[in-house]
Amino acid sequence: MKVCQSKNYLVTGGTSGIGLAVAKKLASVGARVIIISNNEEKLKNAIHVIKGDSNLYFKYNLEDTRNISSIFEFLHSKEIILDGMVHCAGIAPLCLIQDNTVELMESVFNVNVFSFLELVKYYQQEENSKANTKIVAVSSITAKGAGYRQTLYGSSKAALSSSVKLMAKELLNRNIHINTISPGVCDTELLNKLKYESENLEDKIMQSQSLGIISPEKVSEAILFLLSDAADYLTGTDLIFDGGAFLK
Repeated sequence: MKVCQSKNYLVTGGTSGIGLAVAKKLASVGARVIIISNNEEKLKNAIHVIKGDSNLYFKYNLEDTRNISSIFEFLHSKEIILDGMVHCAGIAPLCLIQDNTVELMESVFNVNVFSFLELVKYYQQEENSKANTKIVAVSSITAKGAGYRQTLYGSSKAALSSSVKLMAKELLNRNIHINTISPGVCDTELLNKLKYESENLEDKIMQSQSLGIISPEKVSEAILFLLSDAADYLTGTDLIFDGGAFLK
């Protein structure tokens, strides 16, 4: 399996959780990563823990979907043409339907879906990426209806997964492959948020997710597969990485 050595990858949400794990994994096999986040302190901290001296960061708030082009202007200024992109950024509010607001809905869908559509629009242009490259978006099994108080998060991830499937054929014009991965419950900030609100949460997860809580590192390994030549015959698909949740 050829991996990603000496290639350039854009990773959104690359300062924590799955995004940071992906950035570290790519760097460990010799890739250069450009991480995107809206928190400069976290960006600087992440760059320090990612292997290599050529990695870069760009501060950008993905809630602003109207200026995504500035990310690619930054890449142009560094003479970087991308070999791949991983969209890990996401907002995961926990709220009942009655507590939804238009502002919250816009925020969630801007970061989880609309920013990604804009990123792909610019990525697929010849001046921004090479042909025969790969895009991965991190979705969630919540998109398939597995989550309480996660209507906004789950519906945004469902939209993300659907958009990937719909874009796949068009992107084959440049032989760009695009896929999603849908993890089950992972050891991320969302899980920590849930722990405060539910007793014996890990026991409950073990009852519903047979293989246990998934580490971000394991998800990053699966994403590396989707970025490699081993996934040359995959596009428009969703890799279910659910820890056995759908066996129940």
